[in-house]
Amino acid sequence: MSDPSGTVIYRDTDYASGIRRLIAAAIDVFMTIMLLTIPLFVATALWVPKDVQNMNKDVAKPDFAKQRRLFFEYIGPERYYTTVALSIVLAISYQVLPRRTRGGTLGYRIARIRLIGHDGNPPPWRQLSKRILLMIAGVFTWGLVFIPAFRRKKRQALHDQLAATWMVRTNAVPLGPGQLIYKTRLFGTYPVTFADIEPEAEDIDNSDTPAESTGDFSFAAEPRPKSDERAAVDAELSQ
Repeated sequence: MSDPSGTVIYRDTDYASGIRRLIAAAIDVFMTIMLLTIPLFVATALWVPKDVQNMNKDVAKPDFAKQRRLFFEYIGPERYYTTVALSIVLAISYQVLPRRTRGGTLGYRIARIRLIGHDGNPPPWRQLSKRILLMIAGVFTWGLVFIPAFRRKKRQALHDQLAATWMVRTNAVPLGPGQLIYKTRLFGTYPVTFADIEPEAEDIDNSDTPAESTGDFSFAAEPRPKSDERAAVDAELSQ
C-alpha cells in the first residue's frame, strides 16, 4: 500500500548509522537513570538523618534491609511514593517530549541525528507512543532490536519498522518523494506488519508476470485494465 501524499525518501547515507544510534541510545539511557534516581537522592538528603545514610559504611556485615526500612520510615509513605512518581514522570517526559521536536533528546543532539515519520517531520503523538512502548519491550531483548539498524539500507531498528519511523542525520535533506510500503511477515502463525519507504515509481509495471516471491505479503497497486480500443487492436493483431 502506498502512503498518502507527503512521503519523502532520503539518500542511504543520510539515514543514521547503527553506531550513531547506539551512541544516542547509551546517552539517553544514562539520562533516564539519572532522572529516575535524582529525586530519590534529594529526598534522602532532605529527610533521612546522616547516621542512617552512613550506617553501612565501614561495617563488616552491612544490613541493607534495615537501612532501606529506616529510609522508608524517615521519608514517609506519602513523600516516598510522590518522589517515585516524580522520578517516573521526569524519565518518561525526557523520553517522549524531546522526540516531538526537531532537535530531539540529548543523545540525538550529541550523535547529530533526528527522528522522523514518513513525511520527514517528527512523528505524531500516537505513532511516537507506539514507538516508545516498543522500545520499552525491546529493553528485554538486550539490544537485539538494534541489529537491523546495522543491516538495512534505511537503518531502521525493529521498533522503527513496526512504528513506521526512521532516524536520519540532523542536516539530512529529502532526496525526493517516496512511497510508504507495508509488508506483513508471519512469525509462526502471527502476522507482523513492517513499514518501509521505496522510491516513487514513475510508471506502474503492468506486466502479468508474477514477481518473485520473497516471503512477504506486500500491499501493492493492481495492474490497470486495458482500454476497449487497446483490446480491439490486440485482438486484430493476434488474428
